[in-house]
Amino acid sequence: MLYDSLGSKKDKDLSHWDRNFRQIFQAHLPIYLIKSEVMARRNMDPNTYHVSFMYETNVPRQGGLYGDCGIWVTIFLNRLSQNKPLSFRKPVQAALAYCEHLAEFYWKYKIPVPKGSTQ
Repeated sequence: MLYDSLGSKKDKDLSHWDRNFRQIFQAHLPIYLIKSEVMARRNMDPNTYHVSFMYETNVPRQGGLYGDCGIWVTIFLNRLSQNKPLSFRKPVQAALAYCEHLAEFYWKYKIPVPKGSTQ
């Protein structure tokens, strides 16, 4: 399932980049799953495994003004991993609030780097 905060796309509306991404992903994901032994552990048959693309339709739309694509990736990962719904009354405000929350979190748990360090 693809969660696209820019809005779902129909196959005929895909850009060259999207089409290329799909082809590469479909070719390389099975190889990764075989090499990492995921298919073997889950008793999956590599000969019948295939990748398909489905866009979720009920996904919040990013505002576009604040460069909030990345924050929506983290929101989706967080909420989907906790089985929480993806619905928001005000998506732009939700993205800004989540940015503030992450900034506070990372400031609280920051690791000081000594001056002159090349890290």
